[in-house]
Amino acid sequence: MPRAVVWYGVYCVLQAVLNLVWFGLAVWLVVKNKEVANEYFPAGFFLAGGLFLMPTTLFVGVGNVWLMFRPRTKKAWSMHMGNLAVGAGTCVLTPLALPLLFAWFRPAVREWYGS
Repeated sequence: MPRAVVWYGVYCVLQAVLNLVWFGLAVWLVVKNKEVANEYFPAGFFLAGGLFLMPTTLFVGVGNVWLMFRPRTKKAWSMHMGNLAVGAGTCVLTPLALPLLFAWFRPAVREWYGS
């Protein structure tokens, strides 16, 4: 198994954990929206933000766990590459996602996925 694939597993776990933290924050915003409201941001702002973040973070977090268990196919290689590209666009995951994205195109990784 190529090292990039091992590190990609770490990346997926990290991204799932970060999305779980974001989900917790979203739940907190929904529950405490009136208490965190202030003169600049009304309670509805925090309620809407929390209600938007809850399904989004849950979907992405579960999706990363699901991606870890995909069979080794060319389609799976493409999905993982897309996941890395999305992570490269974030501030937190960029240091791990960019090197993995470059390593994803190496022949050893492509052979591992049969592409």
